[in-house]
Amino acid sequence: MSSPSTPRFDTKASHQAAILAKKTNPSTGQPVEVDSAIVAALPSGHRFVRAIALGGSLWCQTAKIETSFSHSATPNNDCSNNENHTEVPVNFFLKTTRGPIAEKMFTGEFAGMTALHEALPEFAPKPIAFGPCSNNDETSHFFFLESYIPMSLSEPLNPRDFCSQLARLHKSTTGTSPTGKFGFGTTTCNGNIAQLVDWEERWDVFFAKGLKWSVDLHSTITGTLNEDLRNGLKRLCKIAIPHLLSPLRLKDSITHQPIKPCLVHGDLWIGNTGTDSASQKPVIYDPAAFYAHNEYELGNWVPERCGFGGLEGEFVREYKAWYPPAEPGGEWEDRVRLYSFRFELQFCCLFPGQEEPKRVMKAMIEDMHKMCDKYGGRMSDQVE
Repeated sequence: MSSPSTPRFDTKASHQAAILAKKTNPSTGQPVEVDSAIVAALPSGHRFVRAIALGGSLWCQTAKIETSFSHSATPNNDCSNNENHTEVPVNFFLKTTRGPIAEKMFTGEFAGMTALHEALPEFAPKPIAFGPCSNNDETSHFFFLESYIPMSLSEPLNPRDFCSQLARLHKSTTGTSPTGKFGFGTTTCNGNIAQLVDWEERWDVFFAKGLKWSVDLHSTITGTLNEDLRNGLKRLCKIAIPHLLSPLRLKDSITHQPIKPCLVHGDLWIGNTGTDSASQKPVIYDPAAFYAHNEYELGNWVPERCGFGGLEGEFVREYKAWYPPAEPGGEWEDRVRLYSFRFELQFCCLFPGQEEPKRVMKAMIEDMHKMCDKYGGRMSDQVE
């Protein structure tokens, strides 16, 4: 998830600035100690060499783990006694974090990355392992390990290449939900907050429950009951959501049948994307994955801070070319704006009390009422 200061990505320079802001810090490039549980989790045949600090985020610390791979290595990764072997360097990407949400964060990320990688291996890194560190005391110290992809900072993300892959991910996973329902089998997190992904038969029901979850979470985090927000939610659930997301009306543009769940990244802002410097192919990471309507993914492209240029940007145009809007096509923009409310709520939950989230909250509530005014009459009663 982005921070309030994340710039818009309309130029090569701004793209580089934001990626650098997320992926670098004063310790970048410095050696770091690695917990023994992480070394033990390395794949067989990989001998730990060292770890180098990479950029961080508000939630995690990251590092590149350098290893030496040998087919003749012993099971305990000790190659010192092997006289005849050829070793090659192999790197891994490491994330660590502490706190009560740490285990849930990485359990969800591992499950989400596994699903994404299995669906489209060239689009998502391969997750390797996750688990508690050996010093997992009362601070709950956990790690997540995946394949390392060197990212190019010299070029901005190519809209055509990226959107063709994203549409391919969505199309290829449509109808593959293990339960046939919307949701996910493991709780996934947006940043350091859990999101509601319980299985639901109907997309409109799933989405409404997710919004209410986020509203309730915002109240818990801030310790206040925002009546304006709750009234906006009530109107959405009574007016806009039943109209825009009804399974009787919402049809897939390809099959012309009621939409089926597909796998989405779930937190797709520009800082969770990159370009493989070797293959020059786009890559996604740091997911909050679940099975959803494919257009939900684009809800996070509405805010300027997320770097995709908004609904009039090149990324949206390219995505629509690869995966045409669902029917009714004339309501596409309202659906995506509706989906953006969930991302805006998550943003406000991640950064409570800051000025930018306060502005976002006010604008979002106004947009909620405008949408409901468009599709039905006003309601003044509060959320029950």
